[in-house]
This record gives sequence, C-alpha cells and structure tokens, in this order.
Amino acid sequence: INNSSDLMLKYSPSLYKDKDEFFSVYLNWLEKEAGINLINTPVTLAPFAHSCNGGIKINTDSESSVEGLFAVGEISSAIEGANRMGGNSVGASLVYSRRAIMKSLKYKGENPRKDSSEKESEGLINGKSNLHRSSDFSVLREMMTRNAGIVRNKEGLCKTLEYINSLIHPLHNEKHTEYYHSLQTAKSMLLAMLARTESRGAHYRNDYPNRDNHNYRTEISFGKYEKEPVVKKIITEK
Repeated sequence: INNSSDLMLKYSPSLYKDKDEFFSVYLNWLEKEAGINLINTPVTLAPFAHSCNGGIKINTDSESSVEGLFAVGEISSAIEGANRMGGNSVGASLVYSRRAIMKSLKYKGENPRKDSSEKESEGLINGKSNLHRSSDFSVLREMMTRNAGIVRNKEGLCKTLEYINSLIHPLHNEKHTEYYHSLQTAKSMLLAMLARTESRGAHYRNDYPNRDNHNYRTEISFGKYEKEPVVKKIITEK
C-alpha cells in the first residue's frame, strides 16, 4: 500500500516456476501480448463495481421497512446478502420475486390507490436530473473514490462526511430530489464505514491493522430515524 488510494500487488518469482498449464499459458500470453511480467511490472489495483456487500433489509415476503415497498435481487439483502445475478442468487431471486408478487397483490387489495400520492410522485419520477452540471458532485465523486474506496481510514471518511454535511439542504422541489438523496446515500455509506472498523476483505481500514476478534463478526445495519441515519452494530455468532 503506497498511500490511501494505491494498492499494489507483489508476486513471488516462484510463480513463473509453476509449470501448471493454467499458469504457464496465461503468464506467457500476458508477457507476449501485453509486455507484462508480473515479477518486474508493478500491478496496481483499482476499484471496479462488481457486486454489493449488503443491501436493503427484507423479510421472508421481500418487504422492506417501508410499507408497500419490496426489494428483490441484487439490491436486497436476502439469503446471502446482495449479490450479482449468478449461481445461487438467481434461484433466490426467483423465489423472492414470487413471494413479493403474492404479497404485493394482497397489499394492493387491502390498500386502495391514492390519486394524490400518484400526482405528487409523478414530478419526482419524470423530473430532469441536474447532477451532471453540479461542480459539488464532481468534488464529492473524487473524495468518495479516494477516501471511501478499497483502502480507507477515519481521517479520510470524516473529511468526506464533513463536506457532505456542508452540501445537504432541505428539499425544495423535485429538481433537487436526486441531489438530496444521493447526498443522504453517500452519508449513510460513510457512517457505516466509520462504524465498520473490522473491514478485512473487499475493503480495508488501514487505521485498524490488527484484528479485533470480539468485533470481527459484526454486521452493520442502518436506517433513517428523526431525519438522520442511525447506524446499528449486530454481533453475529463466532
């Protein structure tokens, strides 16, 4: 690790002595086609969105904590947490999709549609986003990438959180909807990262290099209470 944003891989010279077909074919191709020798060429890791470690908390009928709102698939934290659509997660998505449909049909029958709610939401759904024109968001994207990526620490997270708090303002109209909720989402993520000191895997807290066995198996859950996100720690069985 060179700094807060660079993560380097170092390979042992014995790698090229392994004559296994899988290794030799790939290593020879890599050096011939790309001119990369993993022993002599520095390899830098960079973030890439692949799947989510977490998701919206649901019950066995795919219901979220918001009445009438269901979550299924990649966005939900179901049997094995949020995941990409492959392997076991496909089967889980089919099961929970059916449960969501059955429960939503029952909910619809018990809760007549309210025209006022539909009119209020129409402007929010069809409103044009102005995020791409915001210089604030350009700064925030850079700060989130640098301070809330693979390698993170309290100093960087608090600095980014302080910047977000300076941007958050009351929601005046539908044009500010995406702006406001994007800030709240980023804020919730940062609060969870600050609480998660035992990050050892897909992400890493370099200010907590030594494992704390008591808090190692800890799940982070958060919701919005009284206008502010509240983080909860759940100690799981060892």
